[in-house]
Amino acid sequence: MEDQIWRNLRIIRKEIMNKSLQEVADELKIDPGYLSKVERGMIQNASFEKIYELAELYEVSLEDLVNQDFGNVDFKQTEKIVVDEENIPYYELGLYAKKEGITVEEAKTIINLFKKISAVAQAANIKDEYYNLAYKAKANGVSEEKFRNMIDYLIRNEEIDNK
Repeated sequence: MEDQIWRNLRIIRKEIMNKSLQEVADELKIDPGYLSKVERGMIQNASFEKIYELAELYEVSLEDLVNQDFGNVDFKQTEKIVVDEENIPYYELGLYAKKEGITVEEAKTIINLFKKISAVAQAANIKDEYYNLAYKAKANGVSEEKFRNMIDYLIRNEEIDNK
């Protein structure tokens, strides 16, 4: 079973992650030769910390790393993508962005800009309680002049009270 761990690490790196020894070693800041020896089972006392870091990088649980036999997985069928019905529009949008030459980072930037623009636009259109009271006065037949006079009167009284 222990040999399976090392074999799985190599299979996941090469077949699933499609990464070289050097790429993974650089990400984990370890020597590629050390990683190669770990994958071939030549370092039986590899630190748990490094195995955990590899599992985390490969997005696989330690349990699967120990119990699964990744050698029996057919990696040639990775072109099939399963998307639930609710997420199909998002998947299609991603494909459209790719077709238009928009990178993932550009798409993220566009989304963040849109969020900021939307927030500013929404803040500009927020109708507060004062607006609602003015609308209520208008709906009940209070003229604009009378409403303005009432507001002026309230402000004058507030100024007097604060002196």
